Amino acid sequence: MMIEDRFFDQEWVQELSNEKFRMLMYLFHFASKKTGIIELNMRQINFAANTGRQFTQEDVLREFANIITLVPGKSHTAIFPDYIATNWMKNGKPIDVNRNPLFKSIVNELATVGLTIDKVNDIAKRKVEVLNSESEPIPEMQEQKEVDDGADIDAMFEEFWKAYPSECPRKVDKKKCRVKFAQYMKSCLTRNILLGEILEGLERWKNSDTWKKNGGQYIRAPLVWLNGRNWEDEPMKERKVINETARRIGSANANYKGDGTEANNIF
Repeated sequence: MMIEDRFFDQEWVQELSNEKFRMLMYLFHFASKKTGIIELNMRQINFAANTGRQFTQEDVLREFANIITLVPGKSHTAIFPDYIATNWMKNGKPIDVNRNPLFKSIVNELATVGLTIDKVNDIAKRKVEVLNSESEPIPEMQEQKEVDDGADIDAMFEEFWKAYPSECPRKVDKKKCRVKFAQYMKSCLTRNILLGEILEGLERWKNSDTWKKNGGQYIRAPLVWLNGRNWEDEPMKERKVINETARRIGSANANYKGDGTEANNIF
């Protein structure tokens, strides 16, 4: 699977711990070069990634929920939904199977797991959450549930947003933060417990030396903090891992002898 250079410029990617970044790279490695489909054979993936930690399928789907999703109706098959749109649907134009033989092979590969180009595009745009449900909810019940859930999640988000340090110079993108926060809550059956974990984790970070330094100049953007599920991390341990990773990357760059052109073909 190929990744475009801009992917690595995203702040949440740069904030990944070494083990999570290594796991992500091997997920890309095992994914289809044509469709971004991946069979989550965690024994094989863990062996290849050799992170020192045994990731489960649930770990992968949780840690990388913003870029990977389980194929509806499949228990161990996932897809990077943005992959096809980024690599094949140039300028947003739909794939024409009559124009390029490769496009037909893409459609055929998607069909093996019950997907179509339109379904993948829907997932990528987050237009639908369930694509293959066998029955539709009763409209009245569905509407009431959406109202109740929305109000409940909004109140929880406002509690989180109020608790996030106001001295953070990057406390922006509130709408995007609300969307990410809602994604976590909608996938959780014990929302009050999750909210408690998030707020408890936030307090740990607020009391860390890094966040207190220089009047809060090093406080992470809330969107980055949410994307990384940093409430699950210990601040000092995480900072040590990031610093060690940065040193290794810097050393690798200093010893690199290539011409840099090999990176141009990655998604």
